[in-house]
Amino acid sequence: MRLVVNRGLTFSGFLMSLVLLLGLAVYQAPAALAHANYERSLPAANATVPSGQSPAQVQVWFTEDLEARFSELQVVNQNQQRVDTGNSHADPTDPRSLVVSLKPNLPDGAYTVIYKNASSEDGHTIKGNFSFLVGSGTLPASTAGSPLEQAEGSNTAGNENANPASIILRWLNYLAAAALLGALVFTLLIWRPAVSRARATKRMGPELVQANERGLQNVLRVAWWGLAAMAVGWFAWWIYQAATFSGQDLGQLFGLGGGSSGPAALTDFLFNTRYGLIWVVRLFLIIGVLFALTFMLRGNGRKTWLDFLPGLRQGRQNVLPAEETNQAISPDSPATPGETGEETTETGPQGPLTVSLETRRYLWWAGLLYGAAIMLTTSLNSHAAAVADWGFWAAVGSDWLHLLSTATWVGGLMAMAFALMVALPALRPGSGDRTRLLASLIPAFSQVIIISVMVLLVTGTFNAALQLANVTDLFSTPYGLSLTIKIALLVPLLLLGAYNLLVVSPRMRAFAKSKKAGPQEGAGSIAAGTLGLKFRRAVWAEIVLTVLILLVTAFLTSSAPPKGLATNNVLYFQTVQGGLKIDLAIAPGTIGENTFEVRLTDAATNQPVSDAALVDLRVEMQEMDMGLTNLELKPLNGLPGRYMGEGPALAMVGTWHADLLIQRNGKDDINYPVTLNIKD
Repeated sequence: MRLVVNRGLTFSGFLMSLVLLLGLAVYQAPAALAHANYERSLPAANATVPSGQSPAQVQVWFTEDLEARFSELQVVNQNQQRVDTGNSHADPTDPRSLVVSLKPNLPDGAYTVIYKNASSEDGHTIKGNFSFLVGSGTLPASTAGSPLEQAEGSNTAGNENANPASIILRWLNYLAAAALLGALVFTLLIWRPAVSRARATKRMGPELVQANERGLQNVLRVAWWGLAAMAVGWFAWWIYQAATFSGQDLGQLFGLGGGSSGPAALTDFLFNTRYGLIWVVRLFLIIGVLFALTFMLRGNGRKTWLDFLPGLRQGRQNVLPAEETNQAISPDSPATPGETGEETTETGPQGPLTVSLETRRYLWWAGLLYGAAIMLTTSLNSHAAAVADWGFWAAVGSDWLHLLSTATWVGGLMAMAFALMVALPALRPGSGDRTRLLASLIPAFSQVIIISVMVLLVTGTFNAALQLANVTDLFSTPYGLSLTIKIALLVPLLLLGAYNLLVVSPRMRAFAKSKKAGPQEGAGSIAAGTLGLKFRRAVWAEIVLTVLILLVTAFLTSSAPPKGLATNNVLYFQTVQGGLKIDLAIAPGTIGENTFEVRLTDAATNQPVSDAALVDLRVEMQEMDMGLTNLELKPLNGLPGRYMGEGPALAMVGTWHADLLIQRNGKDDINYPVTLNIKD
């Protein structure tokens, strides 16, 4: 099916369709959690166990499935001495739970459970702790006090995944995948149709054959560069992730230090974790692309690495029997091959010689399918994989489509820029052929990119709805800020695309159709050449923007989304509004008697703000009309900027909507909405 983009595709129709799709995406977005955070435990966090009845074991449940080999529990007393038996293991009946046995007859006192886990869904690691009390004594200050202290103290090591190594490696893999997939999409869906349309005008010179072949050669180089970078990225990410899962540095990982597992972590990661097994599949897919690209070159009369493997030289002769005894026709040879839309051949002593990269289209399609499957492995190890139940495939599918669309756009720009670098000089100057080729290419590119942009906007909105708790998170959390920057970079990119589609493309087509001659008119005019130069410069500007967007995306996927910040059975929310940094914690995050605490901090000076005239929390059940519950939070003596209240405001399991109202004299009121998912 061919999409024809013209003025019949009105902006009103486009916007209406887009609004409907965006609304449906947000409405249908299921809940997502962020990494394998603490959910509950036995004994519970801050629980008190009767004297003489110390528990035989500690069991902790997390919000995501765990990689058992790289997750463990330790229990220590107040002297930091271990009181567990060292047999930390996953619950065989629940992939989200860890269990460790305790030594019998523990004396009265406080004990701290230290957990370290690796999520089997997004590959991120979490470290944290909580405490419980046996008999008399006091809990550690970090967990015995306020809900805020419990939430912040329970995740002492925090999310260490947003580090330079993670960001750079993710960026490399995104760039590599975009270059590979985008080059193949560009060839099959953009370049080939554009060249065919240019040829169909019957006004193109014979140099089009050579220009086409040279352009395809450069596009294939882009694909090769992407594949090479993807192989490097695969190996580097394997090392990085194995080190992260095992908690070792590179020296320990390779047996040069005192690591707990050493090199065994490399194989354990690949063959004994869900994340690693998907990574192994990714390696086989990369190899599949390697063979597809290699056979493209062999079909073009070039020697490849396969020619140096024993037993494969004769196999090559069987595929193209004349290649070993005849010199393949080069794009630079005087002889002019046949029409580029068909398989270009020349007769040799032993049979036909294949000389065009346009032959064997199935190899291009095979490479494209392998590349799309590689993108799927990325989605299966992303934040989207953490969505539970029916939402898993919706989230993973949305993320996959988002990646495919991004690669089509980013890689397509790269491929077009490199194709034009060699294709346009191959066309005779002043003949107008360069203008005619661009006049066919720009609409073909725009047709594909418009579809990609629509998919990007819909899936991007859906993905954001999964991961963001509130719109305010866009401006108050690292994840949200990086998403905001990504959107900001997308705006000039869209404007450049719109300029090319609505201004450059019509003018280029007008030049191409004109039969006039002169410096300002006609396909071979100076004005047409200047317009083509501006277009190529705009393409390079778009490439710079897309590379920056992928860098921001690498930081985005390395960071923990705001949803699921609850730890230690405490619901925890953060935002910045009206010049205030607001922290809200609710303990426990279950039905019953709850404690609500708010901390207000000046966002500019990071100093406590204690002049609030009213801090009021208004809670309402969403699934049932139970009326509105108001709870006023009072200032805490000796703790400036802290406000607390208690009460049974959350009386039922389900989804609750809460509005935190903050009033300050002489300042605008602040209303911070949050959604609470309450469990029994």
